[in-house]
Amino acid sequence: MSSKEIPQPKMPAAKSSTAIATLMTPNETARVLQVSLSWLAKARMRGDGPPYLPIGRSIRYAEAALIQWMKSKQRSSTSEIGPDQDVPGVGTRFTKVIVRKPE
Repeated sequence: MSSKEIPQPKMPAAKSSTAIATLMTPNETARVLQVSLSWLAKARMRGDGPPYLPIGRSIRYAEAALIQWMKSKQRSSTSEIGPDQDVPGVGTRFTKVIVRKPE
């Protein structure tokens, strides 16, 4: 290297599009979320838990999908309505229908 050449910082290699995601077991995922394994299994059955991958007879959670799911659950206020919640008076959970028979 001559005295006029400026050394370039080494850049990390770009991840290839074929990179495999980091997968976590249900035990590892429950530990990260600080919930019980039972809660995680029930959330999986209800369909409101983090996205998972069935691999054979095993269940795995992709780390990137888990982070994205946690971000989607983040709220600023207890009165904030999330995308997976019913609005009082509109959703089926809170709507009361009164049917009166004609007199």
